[in-house]
Amino acid sequence: MTIDERLDRLTERHEALTQTVEIIAAMHRENEARAAESEARAAERSAELDRRFAETDRRFAETDRRLGQVLQAITQLGNIAEAHEQRRDDLENRPQ
Repeated sequence: MTIDERLDRLTERHEALTQTVEIIAAMHRENEARAAESEARAAERSAELDRRFAETDRRFAETDRRLGQVLQAITQLGNIAEAHEQRRDDLENRPQ
């Protein structure tokens, strides 16, 4: 094999390697772009979940407050019913 043939072969290999490196670099850029898009979507989802959790916490707090009011009203109604029952018993047992 002559030096010119060797140089031609070396040039072909160099061009093939250059193309391979360019393809790998393009693939790397695409992967980075996809990764950045995925990261952005994940950040958006995370922000939406944070918003939903905050809303759920607010609703639970409101429900807890209302449940407290209902329990207080039930207790008051129980006290009123007991007082009425006592008065009724007192009226029924009162000598005439």
